[in-house]
Amino acid sequence: MMRGILHTLYCVAFIIGTLLISGMAGNGCINRSEQLPTAAFAGVPHTGYAPLYVDFADRSQSGDSLITHWFWDFGDGFESTQRNPTHLFNQPGVYNVQLTVRNYYGSHELLRENYIIVHEPVLQYSRLIEPDINYYLPGETRTITLVLEPRVNMELRALGIQEQLPYGWEITQINESENLPDSFHIQDNSGILEMIWFQQPSLPLEITYQVKLPETIFGTQKITGEALFRGLEGELRSNTARTELIPNTTP
Repeated sequence: MMRGILHTLYCVAFIIGTLLISGMAGNGCINRSEQLPTAAFAGVPHTGYAPLYVDFADRSQSGDSLITHWFWDFGDGFESTQRNPTHLFNQPGVYNVQLTVRNYYGSHELLRENYIIVHEPVLQYSRLIEPDINYYLPGETRTITLVLEPRVNMELRALGIQEQLPYGWEITQINESENLPDSFHIQDNSGILEMIWFQQPSLPLEITYQVKLPETIFGTQKITGEALFRGLEGELRSNTARTELIPNTTP
């Protein structure tokens, strides 16, 4: 008799447990889609002239587990596993960008078609650093040459350049040249050099200036710059240039 009662109670408990589990799954308590991450991202700028630097920011939702892997496909044959990469699009074109994120439970991907539009450059803006473009030593002096080269025949009615140096870098000299800007300004303690030409200078254009690095300096040093220009007719356009230097650890 007791055995029969126990058996009956066991069966009832099993049925109730099964129903509870089924109900939890049906109500979304056990839902695989909630466990997975949701990929999302933004890139700035979306459009510009080659070479175009785009800063990508991960905006993904992690789901029930932290995201552990990011995989970017920029659509131009290059990829990245950084969470928030910066990518250089060297060639004109229209590019699809895809981000895949993964957590403990699985992965999710987002593809944005025709997301980055890179136009043929009108002016090529580049930067040369001497004596060595890749490495630096604290306290040393560097010579930086900015180069603007025309890619199409266009008469300019406005041209400006802004250089943003790392914190603590001191601009010590702008070299004499027939193409010196009509106006230039160094913002104190900010590392910003601004140059403006009211009339079109001779192209190609080279401007050279010297900087002194601080005695206490470490980590990657990034120089960013932008050349803004406008033709006789048309909108204001810009090209950017970035350079990164790392510490020289050679004994």
